[in-house]
Amino acid sequence: MADGKVDLSKLTMVEILLLVAFAIMGTAIVSGLGIVAGIQLDGLVAAVIGAVIGMTAWWFYVVKRKADHHAR
Repeated sequence: MADGKVDLSKLTMVEILLLVAFAIMGTAIVSGLGIVAGIQLDGLVAAVIGAVIGMTAWWFYVVKRKADHHAR
């Protein structure tokens, strides 16, 4: 199992672009769920919650990818 450490200075451009994409997708999902559930979310709140969810998903992706890469 990976120890959760990622050297941020060694991230590739693809990994950084994936971070942006995950944050945008997280924001879209939170906004959509708020609309479907009928919850009145402030735009900034939805953006922050979505970005945190997206960045967390990205972090787990990068840690898993680095662990798989080192296992080879």
